[in-house]
Amino acid sequence: MIRLIIFDLDDTTARTTETLQGEPERLHHLVLAPGAQEFLEWYSGRKILLTMGSKPDQENKLEVLQIRPYFHEVVVAEFEVDKVLKLFKIVRESLLDPAQVAVIGDRVDLEIRWGNCLGCRTVRVKLPNGKYSSREPNPAILDEKAEYTVQDFFELRQLPLFT
Repeated sequence: MIRLIIFDLDDTTARTTETLQGEPERLHHLVLAPGAQEFLEWYSGRKILLTMGSKPDQENKLEVLQIRPYFHEVVVAEFEVDKVLKLFKIVRESLLDPAQVAVIGDRVDLEIRWGNCLGCRTVRVKLPNGKYSSREPNPAILDEKAEYTVQDFFELRQLPLFT
């Protein structure tokens, strides 16, 4: 049974690349991924958002999306290595068996790889037009293969992990 979900924000929970198109002034158009709000409302276990980028930019996205109340904690990492270290810390401090933790993200080389290395359950969200949606796992790195891959949060809710 999954007792903690660690979510990525950009191109996972929110349609960042497609909406912003590299233009920060489009921030007010930012929307959640299909089914994300319904999933966040439905899932009653612990939820942590672990996102990467400048803290002001990520905070602005959260303000526009109005999703902060769905999470028990929001953690912002400035760089990839910082995100990996924060992921390790969250899993360790949860005191849960890693098999009770799901890591949900779009990047096979980041969230999926390191979630797998920790022994967590992993779900890749491949949103259409996501920045990393066309990137395939490196066959030489077994940890880049997600346990499940979904196109949206409606599919996520139907996975055996949550039924």
